[in-house]
Amino acid sequence: MPELPDVEGFRRAFALRAEGKRVHGVRAIDRGMLRNSSPAGLGRALSGRRFASARRHGKLLVCPTDGPALLLQFGMTGIFV
Repeated sequence: MPELPDVEGFRRAFALRAEGKRVHGVRAIDRGMLRNSSPAGLGRALSGRRFASARRHGKLLVCPTDGPALLLQFGMTGIFV
């Protein structure tokens, strides 16, 4: 499981690359990565939304939009695929 400093690094990278940007499309490579949603549902929920400032909540990365928030939990390796 990634450590808190690792998740903070992911938050900073997200802030540099995605904060204020609009979601143009969603591609879920592995359906097992999703919880309580389908790839199509996730795409409908996030497409056209603009990312706000991400924050860390423990080992979760909370990526709010001007609609729903995207929650990212990194695997045992700390790598997001």
